[in-house]
Amino acid sequence: MSSSPGRRRPSNVFARNGVWTNGLPGKTVDGKVGKLYRRLRPFIVYALPSGTRLVGSEGLIVAFQGDAVVNSSTVDCLGASTGRGGGGGFGGGRSGGGVCSPIDEQISAAGGPELLAARRALPLLNVAGSPRSAQSRCRRGSAVVTTGGQLPAKWCVHAVGPDYATHGGTTASLATCDAQLHSAYASAMDVAQRTSLKSVACALLCADPPPARGPCSLQRIVDLAVDGLCSGDYASLEEVHVVATSKVEMECVCRCLLYTSDAADD
Repeated sequence: MSSSPGRRRPSNVFARNGVWTNGLPGKTVDGKVGKLYRRLRPFIVYALPSGTRLVGSEGLIVAFQGDAVVNSSTVDCLGASTGRGGGGGFGGGRSGGGVCSPIDEQISAAGGPELLAARRALPLLNVAGSPRSAQSRCRRGSAVVTTGGQLPAKWCVHAVGPDYATHGGTTASLATCDAQLHSAYASAMDVAQRTSLKSVACALLCADPPPARGPCSLQRIVDLAVDGLCSGDYASLEEVHVVATSKVEMECVCRCLLYTSDAADD
């Protein structure tokens, strides 16, 4: 599903009205492009073969009124409340936790003490090669779920992306990081399916400006996000929102889906 720079811009209706259903039955979100919906603003809607809507939305992920949000966490899963936190894609940090991403800071603050307590209750992992002091609750490329605390969403899925800044310097290490990022989204969808979630809003993992994402372009980060989410699609999922926090991020989401719809036309 990754975009291809050499492809032409599609001429189908999707490019004009922001909705691509390919003849599948309509859903509520199809008519919400440009409008406030679940306290986000859908900008582009793409129907997966199952009927699930992949939605590029603008807004604050902490405002999402749906079943769950997918947080950009790191291996300790403790967020900003501890001062070392969980920004997927940042460097190692104290106790193996990493530097907290802006998304995790927002989710930590909005989720309140209930969310922090749920994160602390996640079982610690025995990760080979980690120092005894490291508090690992989720491996890179994986995801775990807690309640959402004071978030409008009932659940919070904590997905751990790769450390591009430290480990993405060579072709081989970049490929490993890409695989971990794809896996983090697929794992988040697996957790969502096991939790019977129907509406999910996903943060863009590892999307913060360099040096956070190392040599990886924002477009590649978005393409891997879309690929990973689509690989984890399931029949009972109704909507999965990719939440962009800037115009540049939304442009990348749109570029990815427009090229995808073009490929579907061929």
